[in-house]
Amino acid sequence: IEGPQQVKVKDVTASSALFSWSQPVTEVNGITVTYGPTSDPLDETSVNLTNMDTQYSAGDLRPNTEYKISLTSQRGGVTNLDGPRALQTLSQTDDSISLKWINSLADVGGYRVKYTPFSGGSPSEEVFPRGPGKATKATITGLRPGTEYGIGVTAIKDDRESLPATTNAATELDSPKDLEVTDSTETSLALRWQKPEAKITGYTLEYVSRDGPTHEVKLPPTATSHTLDDLMPDKLYSVALTAERGPKNSSPVSLSASTARSDVPKLTAHNTGPDDNIISFAHLDTPPDSQLSGMGPGEELASLNVSARTSDGFELSWELEPHKTYDGLVVECRGALPASDQVTEFRLRGDSAGSRIRGLNASTEYQIVLHGITGSKRVGTESPHKVPLGGLTAMNVTSTSVAVGWSAPDQTFDHFLVEVTATSAGSEPPPRTTTVPGSARGAEVEGLSASAHYEITVYGLVEGVRSLPLKMFVDTEELTPRALTVAVSDVTWDSFNVSWSPPPGSQDFEGFVIELTNLENPAQSENLTLSGPPSACWCPGLNPDTDYMVAVYGMQREGFLEPVYAEATTVSQAVVGNLYVSNLTSEGFSISWNGTQGQLDGYVLEIIDSEWLTEPQEHNISGGVRSYDITGLRPSTDYIAYLSGVSKGSRTHAVSSVASTVAEPDLSRLTVSNITSDRFSLSWQTGEKAFDNFIVETYQVTVTAVRGLDESNPSTDTVTTALDSPQGLDVRNVTETSALLLWPPTAATVDGYEITYGADSVSPVIVRVSGNTGEFEMASLAPGTKYTVEVYATKDGQKSGPATAEFTTDVDAPRDLTASDIQMDSATLTWRPPRSQLSGYTLSFTEGDGDEPTVRVRDHLTSCTTTCSRLHRHPRDCSQVLVNGEGSSGLHTVCSSDGRMENWSSSGTGGTTLLASATWRMNSGSLRVDLRDGGETAYAQYSSFTIAEPRARYRIYVGNYSGSAGDSITYHQGRPFSTYDNDNDAAVTNCALSYKGAFWYKNCHRVNLMGKYGDRSHSKGINWYHWKGHEHSIEFAEMKMRPVNFSNNFESRRKRS
Repeated sequence: IEGPQQVKVKDVTASSALFSWSQPVTEVNGITVTYGPTSDPLDETSVNLTNMDTQYSAGDLRPNTEYKISLTSQRGGVTNLDGPRALQTLSQTDDSISLKWINSLADVGGYRVKYTPFSGGSPSEEVFPRGPGKATKATITGLRPGTEYGIGVTAIKDDRESLPATTNAATELDSPKDLEVTDSTETSLALRWQKPEAKITGYTLEYVSRDGPTHEVKLPPTATSHTLDDLMPDKLYSVALTAERGPKNSSPVSLSASTARSDVPKLTAHNTGPDDNIISFAHLDTPPDSQLSGMGPGEELASLNVSARTSDGFELSWELEPHKTYDGLVVECRGALPASDQVTEFRLRGDSAGSRIRGLNASTEYQIVLHGITGSKRVGTESPHKVPLGGLTAMNVTSTSVAVGWSAPDQTFDHFLVEVTATSAGSEPPPRTTTVPGSARGAEVEGLSASAHYEITVYGLVEGVRSLPLKMFVDTEELTPRALTVAVSDVTWDSFNVSWSPPPGSQDFEGFVIELTNLENPAQSENLTLSGPPSACWCPGLNPDTDYMVAVYGMQREGFLEPVYAEATTVSQAVVGNLYVSNLTSEGFSISWNGTQGQLDGYVLEIIDSEWLTEPQEHNISGGVRSYDITGLRPSTDYIAYLSGVSKGSRTHAVSSVASTVAEPDLSRLTVSNITSDRFSLSWQTGEKAFDNFIVETYQVTVTAVRGLDESNPSTDTVTTALDSPQGLDVRNVTETSALLLWPPTAATVDGYEITYGADSVSPVIVRVSGNTGEFEMASLAPGTKYTVEVYATKDGQKSGPATAEFTTDVDAPRDLTASDIQMDSATLTWRPPRSQLSGYTLSFTEGDGDEPTVRVRDHLTSCTTTCSRLHRHPRDCSQVLVNGEGSSGLHTVCSSDGRMENWSSSGTGGTTLLASATWRMNSGSLRVDLRDGGETAYAQYSSFTIAEPRARYRIYVGNYSGSAGDSITYHQGRPFSTYDNDNDAAVTNCALSYKGAFWYKNCHRVNLMGKYGDRSHSKGINWYHWKGHEHSIEFAEMKMRPVNFSNNFESRRKRS
């Protein structure tokens, strides 16, 4: 339904404005006015008004603020649900994705979130209630780690559902599980772990001692164990294991373990028996002071060794000094977090040398203390673990920086390491790291991106060894636009004007970029770059009745500023209607039109001589006129009339018609004779050109006898002119057995028309039709026959002269073509002859290598025996060009199945029609893909390659891979071809639209050779997954095909030649 028109804003103050509009022409039930600041899409106000309202006063506006205003018509009580907007990913873990979107304007009951993994699998969906305020947040859980999902969100109300807002997001990689030490010697540690659920490309294993450098080992994805060799005896090592896939890393899983001592045998719990000294801890809230009192001097009791770590415990061993004896020993296990008061103690015999610890929490750091008890006093040895950090907070968050602070005990750490990692959707750059002294309790991180989601991690460092991390997430603020206002004016159906003004006192702009996005078809977007300091841009070539989003980017030395947006809708294009020609004379004719739609300022009528013997005429006509007389033309000349409507300087599409001026009359010496009381005779002379008929107009004639001053009584009678014959008889849509006859109406009003058509070999047919008719379908005609048709006008027994035309029906085809007596080099063809009279046949056939010889056959034959062997007259691929003797490398012309030359861009779906046609002809081909990036090259070859026919949507089939690039196309096996406007993929989203390309997408791709060149965003560039992954755009890619039997054919051709 039509929306309100001529929207205007007036009486603008610092806090109010008056909106006005004209009522829609169509009947509506109400008007909805929505307005809000362009800088804050969440702060919108909607007001429902009646269909009689034409203005609204908005109050409580912000001073010096640009507002966006939209008006919507409603009819029938129910409008379509508007979908959620600005869908974005807030964060993700290894099994969840958090989303946020702006709520629909409609009062919806909730939102349906549909999501499908790109790697395959059934789609899933969840329903979330509408969030309070302007936006809704939701978290999808239970996802597969390291998996990219296509996500769509729709608004739902009762049984209605809106169009979806879509995005793509990937879960994080999950960490390896159950990392443990299975054995330790003086110089080695044996590690074991469980593989993560996500598909990975390898592991990075890092280990470091307290006083040594950090070592790194790369491991294959199949590894589940590894032994660290060449270690130092009696050293505590920190070990961290990280799973990797391309540039993505999982969170590390870590442990600390010591190598065995070289001078003293290692003592563990099993020395005292398999069931002795097994400590199973339970968490107690009682502080350690209430367990044993009288702490003795802090002397070194023994060196503690931790080994055989599991998810719920470890083995603890020690060696007491020989001269020391104790009444008993106490193992104290304290949670390492500063806020933790969970302490567990267990008493052992004084001669114990180790114990197995169980019942602890997984992935938790503990502080272990061994006490010796003498009487009521105890001394202890602490484990080497340091107390980690606490109280991580973010302060002073701006669009480009953030300040973080934390707490830690004094003189505990040498330094602090701050890591900032972008987690927003798209490419993920490496973390930004900052190191500050151990006395610092905060850091400033700058150079961040606006409106981005970051993960901040803080480690404490002691002699290069990291503590447990503190983590938090921060969203940077939006970048404040630098342009004050953007306005759209002079809107027509194919253009509008965009103007803007920078803020007073701002720095000079080096230029501006205007981005126009068709909101109904986002793929039809364009950028206009303007250098210097312009303040307006005319945008032509737009679609009628279409919503556009206009974004203005200011360019300064430091880069592009945040854009300012405005929306504009082109008006509906007016339609001129139908064009008619009448009143044909030797020097002119009349043009009339009707069916005009839309409001036009005027018309432009162009008259062009089809032979271009005279200059074209152009006539400007006012908007209220519906007919126009053309004069001053040449007799017996064909003219083309083009009529366009004009509105606000733009022209509509022109309608046209062909008109032919008649021959100049050649009549002379008209004489009246033989006058009697009731009749007279007329005679005239003509030139060389004979007329089909003559028109004698009738008049009322009065005759009075006169003698002197006397007159007789008048004698009066009426003379009637003859009927005019139809003009401009035309025959169209001629087939083997039918033709359409057309003629314009006669000048005189007639009762009907009499149509006669026949041929020399066909009896004439007479048909009568109504006087309101201007066409007639002639059926049951004989094929290949020349017909003559005459049309007469009839009225009250009068009959005009005939209008005559001739036409020939098409020749019908031979029937029942069959082949028999098929030999190695010949075959017999038989067929039934057509009904038409023929002069002969043309027989064309195709050899196995694609050649098309042609044979002429006499007309009386109904069978033919033929053989043919020759080179290709119309080569269809490069192999046939080579067989024809063209051996140079370069561009060569190939032809389609009917011999027409084609290039890739002019055929089918971006070349797919020609590609499919070529593979049909060769039944099966081979495909080679060559890739080059920097100094590296790779290739993939498939000895089997076929593209299906158009009705199967050009499905791709490949087989028998070989090469160095990796088999990535097999993922697309059997998939139809997809473009942004023809979505045939299996994903929730439109893969071609999401990844800026066209390909045989599945869900979505492993190959994207038609993606956006140079784009390193995830999956949007030129990708070959098994060579460079999804986040690298390959510099050069080339697909080549040839018939699978090309080598054999080529050799046979060479032998024959």
